[in-house]
Amino acid sequence: MVSRGSVAGARFFALAASAILLFVGNAILAVQPAFAQSAAAPGPEVCANCHEAQVNYYKSSVHGQK
Repeated sequence: MVSRGSVAGARFFALAASAILLFVGNAILAVQPAFAQSAAAPGPEVCANCHEAQVNYYKSSVHGQK
């Protein structure tokens, strides 16, 4: 037979673990927008240093001209 104390302890442990996971998950999600902004592409001037043909092709395309 299972005692009420062990059931209550298991429920408390499950609740505490869930709360910790939710807290950590929210903290991770809160950090991502700042990281995403800092990881933006540098721009065509920097890319042209190594990828001149691709940058020139894009500039001559319909999308590059807009």
